[in-house]
Parts: sequence; C-alpha cells; structure tokens
Amino acid sequence: ASVLYWIGIPMSTSPSTWSELRTSGAAIPGRGGHATALCSLQDPDGGSNTYAVIVGGADAFGMTSNTVAVVDVASGVAAVPLMLHSSRPQPAPRCSHSLVTIPRDEAASSNPASTARLLLFGGVTYIPQQEPLIHDDAWELVIERVAKNKANPTGLEATWAPFEATGDLPGRRHSFASCVCGQSFVVACGADGTEPTGPEQTGYTDAVHALDFATRAWRKVALDRGAIGPAREMAAAMAVSDSSVVLSGGRFPVFD
Repeated sequence: ASVLYWIGIPMSTSPSTWSELRTSGAAIPGRGGHATALCSLQDPDGGSNTYAVIVGGADAFGMTSNTVAVVDVASGVAAVPLMLHSSRPQPAPRCSHSLVTIPRDEAASSNPASTARLLLFGGVTYIPQQEPLIHDDAWELVIERVAKNKANPTGLEATWAPFEATGDLPGRRHSFASCVCGQSFVVACGADGTEPTGPEQTGYTDAVHALDFATRAWRKVALDRGAIGPAREMAAAMAVSDSSVVLSGGRFPVFD
C-alpha cells in the first residue's frame, strides 16, 4: 500500500522530521508515476477541508491505473477509490502524467466553493508486449460534496469529462514538468516517444506550452533557449509569480 508522509518547514534552522500521515478506510494501493494535487472544498457548515487527490500511476509490475483516491489531509479519512459516475467516460489508465487544481473563479456560479475542478494531462499507458501508448489528451475531474455514508466516508463524488481546448496543443508527451502559473497551466519539456537516434533527435522535447483556463486555448511559448540546455524529461516546474516559472533538474541522454 502507498504511505503518505508530511513534513513541517520551519521559518528557522530548526530540524524537521518526516512523519507518516495515518489514514483510515481502504488502503491506497502502492504505485509510482502517479499525479497528486490538493484541493479545498467548503463544508455545509461553512468550514473548509483540504484533500489530497491521487490519480493513476503504475504498480510494481508496470500495470497502469486510472484509479482516483482522495485523502482528507486533516483527518486522514481516505476514499479509495473515490466514487465516480460510472456511466461517464474516463481517462485511460496511465502514469507519468500531471494533475493540477484549476483556480476557482469566485464570480462563476457554476464553480461554487463546495466544488473543485482538476485538470489531468498527458502520460503514458504501458501495455504488455505492445508499444507504450503516449497520451495527448486532457480531462477535467469535478469533485463535489455529497452526503457522507458508510460506503462514502469522505462525502465526495466525482465526474470525469474530456477537457476540450483549442490552439497550439502540446501533443503527446509524458514525464514532463507542469504547474499552474496565474490563470494558466504550463507544460514544459518531457518525452514525446520519438526514438532517440542522436543529439538532434533525443526522444525528448524542450517545448513549453501554456493553457489559458478562461479561454481553454493553448499556445506555444516562443523560446530563446538561452541557458536551459538540452531537451529533457523528469524535470520539475514551479510558479514563482503569476508570469514566471522555475524549471529544475531532469534527465537527458548523453551521446558520444
């Protein structure tokens, strides 16, 4: 089973310790290459709860999943899997994808505080004895508060729907870096499935794309490569302002 850990970051040089976040309810299956995001939902009494949402990933045998698990960060109550509208379409099982919480539009009546919207993009599905299937699709996960019961201890229910967008789409990729920057979703670098043959065709990309949540339009960010170096996968991205992103680390091939 997966184990969740947390650590406090003090505003001093005092040491911190990783601690296990103890959960109740069904165990979260062990996995790697999954995606996680935090979202907040308002309670009927006006309070607010923060939830960790965990989607997809691969088990120890490389079998990918599209399971959605949710953990109440404060109480540790887990819903595994989260109750989904089974009649609706769902994303294919995958790993090495991304999941972010879409910023709430406070003026939109269709997005109340008791509802959270998350965006899943990309990833790869590993199929035994077949070529990996690399994805270029985007999906919206809408999580709503419902009545709690024995079968649904978190009182949450979710619906998947394809996230239709226009513009210059990123194309298929996995193991990329991504983050929310202002009112946009930024995707940078990653593996695109091209067979590596040399420095000019590495199987990785250095392309950066941004999705405007309000217009649902993608655009490719014009780049002067500057100091970034080769295209890469497995990097990390973090927004440091509403218009700036820091990219760190990653892996890229070295050719003799």
